[in-house]
Amino acid sequence: MTDKRTIISILLIIISITIPFVFNNTIAYYISLIIISISGAILYKVYQKEAYTNSYKIFFFIYIIIFISTTLKEGIRLAAGLFYASFLYSIMLFTLIIIGMLIANLIHLFKKKKKSLKKKIIIILLLVLLLSPLVFFTNAFFGNPISQTLSMIYSDKYIKQNYSNLAVKRDESFYNFKNSEYIIKYNSDKLMDLNFEVHCDALGRIKYDTYKEDIIDKGSTLTRLEKELREESQIKELQNRSIQYSFFFNVEDKYKIKNKLKSEMSLAEAKSIFDVEINITYITNKVDIQQLQNDLKEIYENHNKNYNIKTIYLDIEEGPDTIIFMDELNPKNIYGKNGLKRLQEKYDNNDKKIAK
Repeated sequence: MTDKRTIISILLIIISITIPFVFNNTIAYYISLIIISISGAILYKVYQKEAYTNSYKIFFFIYIIIFISTTLKEGIRLAAGLFYASFLYSIMLFTLIIIGMLIANLIHLFKKKKKSLKKKIIIILLLVLLLSPLVFFTNAFFGNPISQTLSMIYSDKYIKQNYSNLAVKRDESFYNFKNSEYIIKYNSDKLMDLNFEVHCDALGRIKYDTYKEDIIDKGSTLTRLEKELREESQIKELQNRSIQYSFFFNVEDKYKIKNKLKSEMSLAEAKSIFDVEINITYITNKVDIQQLQNDLKEIYENHNKNYNIKTIYLDIEEGPDTIIFMDELNPKNIYGKNGLKRLQEKYDNNDKKIAK
């Protein structure tokens, strides 16, 4: 019969994994990491040394939960890429469980009456050595709740002082480990495109905001429209998992007609203004140029009725080891014998073949 503490530990692992998917902020990650470490300590209390020998079962359990959760959130089409990302995240959480086991083990040793003062001091030092890198690692990659709270307080004051005329509210906040900064997002309940960010350092001091880029230069509008464009185009994709593609507004045109953009502009209106480009990843064991031409024509003809498609960017993943960057293609030049010849020449003379 399964020990109740084992069931509690398993539930804690599931909770710690799902919390960051529901609440994407620093505090959620901290709570998640603490909970999963506690679950490791509980497992040690139940199984003692057997907890270590059976730890591989815990790893596979964590991995399955993370992979399923991530795939449900990001979509089945990204499952292949998520396989590797989920593996790395599983290793991190599994390491925390092992640390939790080691801490519980050391505490158990510390409580033994026969232990001398010298041995107890050694145990305390070992506990500190275990906890220090854990705290450092967590702070480096996920930030800390104190800095996040300071950032939210000071950014709220900053908004009141500088943008009191805007009816915005604080939305989500998160830590960007690449730039070691806390990002606080603000948006409006009434206006789709009234949203921008305030960036803060670890002491909550304001570094800069994105009002100019997102509101004045209509960056927020462009981001929303491209998201809507991708969502709309995904519904109509070919039912062929070996061909992955997505739609974007032409990058050069963004700057040419920026002044024509209007906040709250509809996608239908944007499509009448912007040219559209398609980024295609063509996955095959061996390239058949005739089949490639047919697939490109089918994609173009299926979508050109709804979008003003000017450019196709094509990457070919040939077999397990090679990626071929075919550069940009004019969709009107892929037809007929001349189009087939151009594709063949681009493929044969391509100098951008790289190993995966």
